[in-house]
Amino acid sequence: GFSFWCMTFDFVAISAFVRNHRNSKNKGGLPINMLVACAHIAADFWRSVTTLTESILIMVFNFDGTNTDAWSCVVVSCIILLGTSFPIWEWLKTVSTLLPSHEK
Repeated sequence: GFSFWCMTFDFVAISAFVRNHRNSKNKGGLPINMLVACAHIAADFWRSVTTLTESILIMVFNFDGTNTDAWSCVVVSCIILLGTSFPIWEWLKTVSTLLPSHEK
């Protein structure tokens, strides 16, 4: 039950971020702190989805709790790493434009 309510709260928060993003397109985009906050909420949403799935697997299908919890941790960690790959790539592209060119 707890993860369901967390997912609901996170969904409402993500919806607000999306609405805010649509409204701010003409004003120069969202500040980086808002984007980081949205990424945090998205990661929390997927953690809640994984926790709910893990609970169902353990309680309904009698999966081993220790192994299921470990795999859930791996799944959440991979989701978070995938979610950070695009911002890191964009940052690297920005940094590369600031470096002096090797051409003469």
